[in-house]
Amino acid sequence: SRDAQRVACVIAVLGRRAELEVIAELCPPELDLPGATSELIARVTLEDDGSGLRFAHDRLREGAYARLSASERTALHGAAAAALARPPRRTRDVLPALAQHLERAGDAAGAMTTYLEAATRHRESGAYLTSLEMADRALALEGAPQGGYDLARVRRADILGVLNRYGEASDTIATLLADVGVGPAQTQFSSENGAASLREHFGEVSQRDVETLATFPDHGAATAYLATTSPRHRGADRDEPR
Repeated sequence: SRDAQRVACVIAVLGRRAELEVIAELCPPELDLPGATSELIARVTLEDDGSGLRFAHDRLREGAYARLSASERTALHGAAAAALARPPRRTRDVLPALAQHLERAGDAAGAMTTYLEAATRHRESGAYLTSLEMADRALALEGAPQGGYDLARVRRADILGVLNRYGEASDTIATLLADVGVGPAQTQFSSENGAASLREHFGEVSQRDVETLATFPDHGAATAYLATTSPRHRGADRDEPR
């Protein structure tokens, strides 16, 4: 039936699985949702898991999505974004899907903001790989405000550092600095071990009372070196770009 086809298309936009409450919000009020879902379940197109419906196979979802015109897809992704953005649905785990709906609805600025929020909240909860994925998705957007790309690179460099991927972190910061038109930053270390030991590895070492400062132009390599040295070394801080 036409109602069954419409429900299948709505769920295809939402993903392989969708909650009944959200499906109902995206369907026209005159649509016979119980009858349509029963028909789709009987045809083994959908499966009922108690609180939502899921496609029995990805190919079925792809077929339903393909039946929508470009304008219909844009409108439904926008409606899906509006539904997921409402409390209490807007949770950390929903943010990636929300950002993707905003992106496919043509709202690059909203998608950028949401991808960055997802990256931050996953970073805070220790989900580092998901945080990195969200930053990468933000950087892959087209047509978003430039400030969003800068923040995405900062977030990406931060999470790469947490993952001990210092070279990639350094490259990301270098790209950011190049985009804003400034030179590379230098790294500065402090140590109580004295200038002599640091001169074996760094240039421009100066002694200031009991504190020794050393600059090193490659932040990633310098941080990696610091991780192998005495715990008396304190953390690496990035100076202002010169």
